[in-house]
Amino acid sequence: MNELAPIALFLYNRPDHSKRTLDALALNLEAKESDLVIYCDGAKENATKEQTEKINAVREIANSESRFKSVTVIAQEQNKGLSNSIVSGVSEVLNKYGKIIVIEDDLIVSNDFLSFMNQSLIKYENETEVVCITGYVYPIKKKITEAFFLKGADCWTWATWKNKWTLFNSDAIQLKKQLEAKGLVKEFNFNNSYPYMQMLEDKINGKNQSWAILWYASAFLANKYCLYPPHSLVHNIGNDGSGTHALKETSIYKVDIKEKTTIVFPKLIEDNKDARKQFESFFNSSKPSLIDRAKNKVKRTLKRVFSNQPVYGWSGDYSSWEKAQKKCSGYDNSIIVNKVKEAVLKVKSGEAKFERDSVLFDEIYLFEPIVNALKNSVKDNKLHVCDFGGSLGSSYFQFKEQFENLSELKWTVVEQEHFVEIGKSEIAHKNLTFKKTIDDALKAQDNQLLLLFSVLQYIPNAHDLIKKLLSYKFEYIIIDRTAFIERSTDRIAIQVVPPDIYEASYPCWFFNENNFLNLFLKDYDLVNGFVDEIPKPMLLGTEKISWKGYYLKRKNG
Repeated sequence: MNELAPIALFLYNRPDHSKRTLDALALNLEAKESDLVIYCDGAKENATKEQTEKINAVREIANSESRFKSVTVIAQEQNKGLSNSIVSGVSEVLNKYGKIIVIEDDLIVSNDFLSFMNQSLIKYENETEVVCITGYVYPIKKKITEAFFLKGADCWTWATWKNKWTLFNSDAIQLKKQLEAKGLVKEFNFNNSYPYMQMLEDKINGKNQSWAILWYASAFLANKYCLYPPHSLVHNIGNDGSGTHALKETSIYKVDIKEKTTIVFPKLIEDNKDARKQFESFFNSSKPSLIDRAKNKVKRTLKRVFSNQPVYGWSGDYSSWEKAQKKCSGYDNSIIVNKVKEAVLKVKSGEAKFERDSVLFDEIYLFEPIVNALKNSVKDNKLHVCDFGGSLGSSYFQFKEQFENLSELKWTVVEQEHFVEIGKSEIAHKNLTFKKTIDDALKAQDNQLLLLFSVLQYIPNAHDLIKKLLSYKFEYIIIDRTAFIERSTDRIAIQVVPPDIYEASYPCWFFNENNFLNLFLKDYDLVNGFVDEIPKPMLLGTEKISWKGYYLKRKNG
């Protein structure tokens, strides 16, 4: 495998950046002997005319490129998003070529970038401890005279091999648990100089769609290394606020790249302590001062007040559902339904293991209290589930492998009409059905178990609905991922979903826990209560918020 590695270039909607990236890459002597695979992401369903024109302009640039040994352009019909595009594209190229150099549309490389990357790929191909090569180095103050290793992986231009990419773990929850269990959080955060762990938690909570934090954590936990050049061979031009996932406009990552570099490779494969200290120093010096933080907070607050729009997450304290609803887009948007459908179909076909809110995972997440509650609800080797507000069967696909040996499994999702139509036509099979009402669901199965997973807080008349649900006299009820607030009354806020998942906003209840439970405890015994381990407790203003769940069994008689 001594030939030049193929280059995978990921483009979207920035024609100027894309052209500059390609022009710089083509100046490398190895370019004309390198295969180039260009992935062009598609337009979002709600893309404006201007956005669509930019996407088309990028594709024209890609299709006109001819300065490489070969050029393959893969133009997506729909928007996959940067994370999905890179993970799937990298896997695709590696399966064909065995190794890869990865570049995004905002990275300007030096004239000898490809030389360094290819030399390194050849040199460390059989070194199991080395899993990643990068061309970018932060603008550190102290000069480093030779290439160096740091534990983990990096992402502003990088390279790897097929057998080493198998380390990539898309399960952010599992990665976080392992880092905490092994006491590695401080080291993972570069001696707490950079909030990498927070990025991982944000990934879990849907606040970002970063594939890079997963790659870094996967390599770090495996005690593998990334090779860096002695100084940067790459300059990022995307920190101008133009990118979907880009940082706000900033110059702190700006570097000067040399035209020609002689690389001296390190003698040992081990963490370079001096380079690590230099990175820590850079991260610490890049943090905003207390004054800057205060100024930025004021700016964000003023922007929010005058735009009358909530930030991502939850905000507000509304006197009625109707008043909150007027400021929201809702959940019945066709874009959301289609995105969830695409994700669930990939789970159904085996392309992914688990889906939540249209976000795909390669490993199934099993929360032990829920698994135990489901198993304890089995009766006579049968389980009949009424999954109220169950989307397109996300929970069914999450838990179905736990019940493959049952003599009978009936799982009915009760949802809005547009979900039911898609569910019936494209998702349903012998164990999974979709109905518009609970009455319809119970015509085909017993009222054995009612699931309420993160649904009650999004119902306008939630308290009335709970009373109606109780009238069906389900033998068991499982509630999970439900929001509670530490005050004597309920609160109505607005939730704004990060656009990386889908663009939506809707009202949301935060329940007083005692009042909420009392609605159930007249007819049900509380078998178990638990705090959900994914959404973390937070403050809504000054009030503490937590996500909890309950397993309830109907009282005898």
